[in-house]
Amino acid sequence: MKYHVLHGTSYRYSQPVSLCHNQVHLTPRSTLQQRCLQSRVDVSPLPSCQSGWTDYFGNQVHFFSVETPHE
Repeated sequence: MKYHVLHGTSYRYSQPVSLCHNQVHLTPRSTLQQRCLQSRVDVSPLPSCQSGWTDYFGNQVHFFSVETPHE
């Protein structure tokens, strides 16, 4: 059986924000009972930096920062 999961997160602030750091755990972990065939994290606006790693428990971690110019 295959599943297709789409998750969306958005942020709204009461004041303008110039920098936002984020760490997300959205990729399903592959185990003996399940396999993740494809996973993607899209960020808008485009992040100023991003990286990823596998944590101690085998979970994929995505980190990204979003900067907005001062007006």
